[in-house]
Amino acid sequence: MKAFSMVMKTGLWIIAFLLMQQVQACETESGAEQGCIYKDRGIQFSYPHNWSISDEGSGWLIGPSYVFVEHEESGIVILMIYSNTQAEPLDKFAQGYSNEARSGLLLGSFEEGVFSPQERQLESQVHQGLKETFDMLFMEERLPHTREYYAISSSDKTIFVIMQVADEDMEEGHKGLNRILGSLRFQTKG
Repeated sequence: MKAFSMVMKTGLWIIAFLLMQQVQACETESGAEQGCIYKDRGIQFSYPHNWSISDEGSGWLIGPSYVFVEHEESGIVILMIYSNTQAEPLDKFAQGYSNEARSGLLLGSFEEGVFSPQERQLESQVHQGLKETFDMLFMEERLPHTREYYAISSSDKTIFVIMQVADEDMEEGHKGLNRILGSLRFQTKG
């Protein structure tokens, strides 16, 4: 009975810890269109309250830091943070990312994407990027998808912002992308 009690107490502590992490993960903004704020890895951005940080970390040894922000049903925005000495031009980064995604998919496959210039107007800023359209093939079904790529640079870092979404979920995908891209800032040390 004592062992069961210890297991229950440990379980309750783990649940409490996880709930606290979830609460801390979404520091909220004030205002009518309330969202969450992410502040880590030298960057800061806002994201919709119905999206979540699903993964974050650093590449092994010298790879980029990354943050995955996703809506559970409809899309993902990935931020990859490189030093400027490691960052490639956006077109090379996007082509390399696309190739890696195609070769790394375990179930189904991606057809080779078609790239075109993309411009996104957010408040007073215009972001120049690339749009990739492609089909994901899964169990003989063709699912049209879109990726958008943007690069934001400071004096020492470049953040590549990638949105991937099934075309049928484009509205929710753009909601997340616009919120993140429009609020993305480098944190200053101080």
